[in-house]
Amino acid sequence: GAALPLGDKPVTVNTVRKYEVTIFPNPASQFITVRIAEAAFTRPTRYQLLDLTGKVVLQGNSVQKDFNIDIISLNSGVYILKLRNGYGLDIATEKIIIRR
Repeated sequence: GAALPLGDKPVTVNTVRKYEVTIFPNPASQFITVRIAEAAFTRPTRYQLLDLTGKVVLQGNSVQKDFNIDIISLNSGVYILKLRNGYGLDIATEKIIIRR
């Protein structure tokens, strides 16, 4: 291996991808609208809504950049919305509050 002089640290470059995703309204009562920027969009977008125990309470797919998720059947509370692109990569994780 390579020897480093004392005090020198290896340089690691981490590439972080930032996807432009808008989720509203939050708090929500009947539906959540998701808008995904063109650069982040690959079909289909997969979504999961989880409760705070990690249980998936709602999931689905969309082939649209802008879509609504019907949450009328869910109880008031805090949930986590996870979005994945068509390649299975996470593009957003957001805390969602359902309030009625």
